Amino acid sequence: GAEMAFVEVTPADEISIRTLDAAARPMVGVQGLFASDPMVSHDWASMEVLRRALGAEIAASEQFPASPAAARQRQMEDRLRPLFAALPKNAHGRLDNTTARYALHRHFARAYGWSVKGLEPAGAAWVKVMGVSAAVHQITKYILPAVIHQRILEHAGHDRGLDLRWLAMWAATIEHLTHGEVLEYLAAVYQNLELPAGAARSTAEVEEIVTFFLAEYAFGTDFEVSSAADVRRTVRHLDGHHQGWRELRDFALDLLEGVQPPPRDFGSIAAFLEDVMQRYASWQERDSRRARS
Repeated sequence: GAEMAFVEVTPADEISIRTLDAAARPMVGVQGLFASDPMVSHDWASMEVLRRALGAEIAASEQFPASPAAARQRQMEDRLRPLFAALPKNAHGRLDNTTARYALHRHFARAYGWSVKGLEPAGAAWVKVMGVSAAVHQITKYILPAVIHQRILEHAGHDRGLDLRWLAMWAATIEHLTHGEVLEYLAAVYQNLELPAGAARSTAEVEEIVTFFLAEYAFGTDFEVSSAADVRRTVRHLDGHHQGWRELRDFALDLLEGVQPPPRDFGSIAAFLEDVMQRYASWQERDSRRARS
């Protein structure tokens, strides 16, 4: 990996430079074609989407306690409670930044096999206090957890650490962002293929939707400037030249064959793709262990 820096220029022309305390592989778009694992290329997130996701989670907790989102947060608290109880606390009985980050890393690794960028115990946290202005529209996912953490502390009105409720809020926001990202990219696929979102799709159409989604999600294919024919040519090139892509697509299509009833509409396809995202990391780790044995 290479050293990564994040530069922010404020409206007052002040420049702030932050660096990671661990190596990172910043890849997006065509650079992802040269990665052995295509999923490492998807490294950028929208600040507006992050603000909406965290705002929705906070509103559910504080204003709509009977909502499904609030219920999911309580379920998240239940899942995190044993881990929270076992970890060392600060003088306020809360988790400090490093311990909270470890807790979420452990939770997502155990629950889904995810290694979430910015939560790795070995590093990838920002050295200085995070602060991202409203003028910033895109951030690298290596700092996304730190930004969520900082926004939570700002809302809580203190920097004494996280209790179980706020830890669960942090985790729920990351899951919320994952769900929203799948919907956003799937909608772009439908638009690129000129498919109405309300109609049922054939088996061949669903397979192409899944393939296009993976090409966009893993390699940063820009559907705003690419036609469906362009994406199909890219997929044919990847089929012939990129082993990591073939493994990823075969993994997803193998899962698709086993789904009953098969996904046909937008909602069921989105749910299937979320399942792919959750299973992929664990599948890849098992595959790596087989290769090493």
